Amino acid sequence: MADTLLTRNREEDSKRGDSAEVLILILDANPLSWSESLNIKHSMEQILVFLNSFLLLHHSNRLAVIANHPTKAEIIYPSPPSLIDNQNAAIKAMSKSKRDETSVKVPKADKKRAREVLSLLRNPTSRISSKLKEISRIPLPRATPRRSRLSGSMSIALCYIRRCVAEAASKGRTVEPRILVIDTAGCVGGGGEYVPIMNAIFSARKMGIQIDSLCLSKSKDQHFLQQASDITGGIYQKLGDISSLLQTLIMVYLPGKASRKELLMPKAQEVDYQASCFCHNKPVDTGYVCPVCLAIFCKVQPICTMCKTRYPYVIPGQKRQRTV
Repeated sequence: MADTLLTRNREEDSKRGDSAEVLILILDANPLSWSESLNIKHSMEQILVFLNSFLLLHHSNRLAVIANHPTKAEIIYPSPPSLIDNQNAAIKAMSKSKRDETSVKVPKADKKRAREVLSLLRNPTSRISSKLKEISRIPLPRATPRRSRLSGSMSIALCYIRRCVAEAASKGRTVEPRILVIDTAGCVGGGGEYVPIMNAIFSARKMGIQIDSLCLSKSKDQHFLQQASDITGGIYQKLGDISSLLQTLIMVYLPGKASRKELLMPKAQEVDYQASCFCHNKPVDTGYVCPVCLAIFCKVQPICTMCKTRYPYVIPGQKRQRTV
């Protein structure tokens, strides 16, 4: 009965042109940034309320959460299909052993535990909370504790969206994908991340994907996130007061692309497209560009620190070495 009703609702939505949405949340999972000035427990509770609200908007809405940690970028929700399939197989095996009198009986406590594990894998609140606790225990790199894996997270998000669009097209449906980045003013764009991030931004623009950005910082803006939202037609906001996080998420980032046309959304701020050097991650007016990897430096470098290319010119103040 429920499957018939769900199918009927999907057919009615397709007739009305009402398409489901795919939201990819890229969440900053660096515990160092959260521990300085933000209440991570209170913030995560508000973010989880926002995610559940998004799933309630449409019965076919799909959600994915990517943890952006200095050591890796990982999808923490939804659970891998293999885990759910294995847990379903275990529950079926327990039910079969109950009907088979010759097999060993399984205790009720084990069956209850198996069903609880399956519900944890499917429930976004419990799954995201448990995975974030697990990732927060990973040691941070000593050299770059604030490093951001935003380029890797965006690449994973684009691949996931591509798969969702292909699955919907095979069933004769359409989806509206978008990406939401929540950052805590980490080192975005440093360590050679500039070119991969810009490639991901322009790929999203070509695919028609909006990139919304929310910077949880009281001090500075994130220029890369500003550029990403401006290029793709998304919304960028800097939130200094964490107490209004849920209100901002619900009022600004919950409506989709079609709904935003009917609402009074925040006005776009002036975006600073000034380039930043790769050596100090500071904006520069005049710099030096590597002809191989397009890395930008504020001072002359004998060797590119990104691609290790040696330059043939002489640095002022140094003598050219003669070959004998």
